[in-house]
Amino acid sequence: MPFQPATSWKRKDTIYRGTQKIGVIKLSDVKAEILVTGTNGSIELTDVVGVSKIRTVNGSIRATLLEASDRAMEFDSTNGTIDLTVPLGFEADLDASTVHGTINVDETLGVLVEKVTVGQKARGQIGSGGERLKMGTVNGDIKLVTAEVRPPTRSTKGSQKGKENGN
Repeated sequence: MPFQPATSWKRKDTIYRGTQKIGVIKLSDVKAEILVTGTNGSIELTDVVGVSKIRTVNGSIRATLLEASDRAMEFDSTNGTIDLTVPLGFEADLDASTVHGTINVDETLGVLVEKVTVGQKARGQIGSGGERLKMGTVNGDIKLVTAEVRPPTRSTKGSQKGKENGN
């Protein structure tokens, strides 16, 4: 299924596969095996489960996972940053590397970043370990952080989307 530039998708399925040569790819609220390839453009994943392989050549990857996948998870960008947010309690075996860039891993994940001859790497268990989480970029930074994932709240009084704390 080809993607269109700067379009968002919301879909629940067993597999979500696509490629895009130019433009931004956005997926949100997807629970499926997710395989996305882009050439010139960034990839944005919001509140997803089931990431398998996400790759772009010239663009950044920004993703928020609701939980670890039941398969290996791979994020790869040749020229761009990778910014991944995972929930508290996330478990995986991390393998991250960058040639020309830095790696920042949230201290609560317990994985140290090591400077190597060329670039940086971070390898180790997150939590009790689990499926492989591979993150790699040649020219760009990698950031892996945790955040509390909150289920969407429902109101019977018709509150407006985006309002918080009654404001």
